[in-house]
Amino acid sequence: MKIGAHFDLREFVPQIIWQKFGDKSIWFMDKKIFLLADFIRSRMGKPMTINNWNNGGTFNLRGFRPPDSTTGGQLSQHKFGRAIDFNIAGMTAQEVYKDIISNQDMYMKAGLTTVEDISFTTSWTHCDIRQTNQNKILIVKP
Repeated sequence: MKIGAHFDLREFVPQIIWQKFGDKSIWFMDKKIFLLADFIRSRMGKPMTINNWNNGGTFNLRGFRPPDSTTGGQLSQHKFGRAIDFNIAGMTAQEVYKDIISNQDMYMKAGLTTVEDISFTTSWTHCDIRQTNQNKILIVKP
């Protein structure tokens, strides 16, 4: 199922959810995370990898995580369909993080509210759309 300009729904949900719900897996996602992912992909102009299990890859829990998943925190934004972990082809996580922090207003207009501190996510980027009531991007430490 095509989501936005660049993605398939399977890139946002784990294989076990897709196998059980198919296109109805969209029920578990906040649509604003799709818009943010499309914005980031368009801004970077390079392929973005969230989940890639559907193409034979190993990433399975970088979008929605079922409530019984032991990956991440018990109340992680992933469990509410409001977070993604990703990589951008040809860019380091540090380069992506720097672009986000240097262009906060642009990213916030696209819906981004929160990133994980780069010292904890050295090989990927975590973004989410939780409510923060702040006028700058919240940087969290897991």
